[in-house]
Amino acid sequence: MEQQHQQTLTNLVYAIYEDPTKIEEHHVLIQPLLSDLVASSPAGLLKLKTYLQKINLQFLY
Repeated sequence: MEQQHQQTLTNLVYAIYEDPTKIEEHHVLIQPLLSDLVASSPAGLLKLKTYLQKINLQFLY
């Protein structure tokens, strides 16, 4: 998920947190961003796993 989309999603969720009545207004915007987040999560988690493995290997040697 692109950083700009992540920031937009974060801002929308925060706006709903601050004023729950905005959920209907923002639903149309949030749905595709959440779908994008779910679709990109496996790739992001794989990168995180690789990064953590590299850190772990550095500490072993």
